[in-house]
Order: sequence, then structure tokens, then C-alpha cells
Amino acid sequence: MNYTVRVNAENVAGRSTKCSDTNFHTFPIRSEPPGNFSATALGQSTIVVNWTKPRSLYGQLAGYRVVYRVDGYNDSNSFVGVAAESTSVTIRGLSPRTTFNITVFVIAEDSTSGHVTEGLPAPYQLVTTAGPKRNIEA
Repeated sequence: MNYTVRVNAENVAGRSTKCSDTNFHTFPIRSEPPGNFSATALGQSTIVVNWTKPRSLYGQLAGYRVVYRVDGYNDSNSFVGVAAESTSVTIRGLSPRTTFNITVFVIAEDSTSGHVTEGLPAPYQLVTTAGPKRNIEA
């Protein structure tokens, strides 16, 4: 929303002249997270992440951001951008037998201001499947 404010003072001596207009813009509320969020391990190093569009969206849907990281490593995030018309993504090249924290964010754009907002997160945790058995000889 766009707002214009004019301020003047008033007391027993009278009313002051109005100061110049001050304009400001408030940013929209964040969109709800995607619904029906799930992730499935496919093999040892691939996961498929699925979701549905959020029920409440503030602005126009511009896409999604899927963030994933190894559990316990908060400083090492990777992400994938997903087009607005998609509701799934396949992530390859992951480490076997590893727990991943996955979060999907809605990206929306305010049609009036062009301001882009990131919606509330939808978190999920998944363990990739075990790698192949190896024969170890001493």
C-alpha cells in the first residue's frame, strides 16, 4: 500500500503551516507456504520434492525456491529455483545415507510495486538411501 502523510502542529497559539508531504510504501504480507509438501529418495543420491500451490498468495506467483542442506551444517545451503507453473523438482548428486533439511519457499511479486517477497517456509527432512555394499578386504 502507498501512503501520504502531512503533519502540522496545533496548540493554544494556533495551527502551524503543513509540512511537505511524506510518501511511504508498506510491503505485503508473506504468502503461506506450499501445501502437501513431501520429498522422496530415488536411489542413493537423488530426491524428488513435491508440493501444491499455497492457498493464500500475496501478489502474483513468480516461482519457488527450494533450499536444501545436510542436517547439522547450517552454513552450507544449496538452492534450486523452480518456475511458477511447476510443483516439483528433482535434485541429483546428493550424498548417500545423509539426512537433508529441505525447505520450499513461494516467491511472489507485488503487481503494483514490483517488490518480490519470499513466503513462509515449508520445511521437511529426508534421509537419502544407502549406497551400494562394498567388499572390503584386509
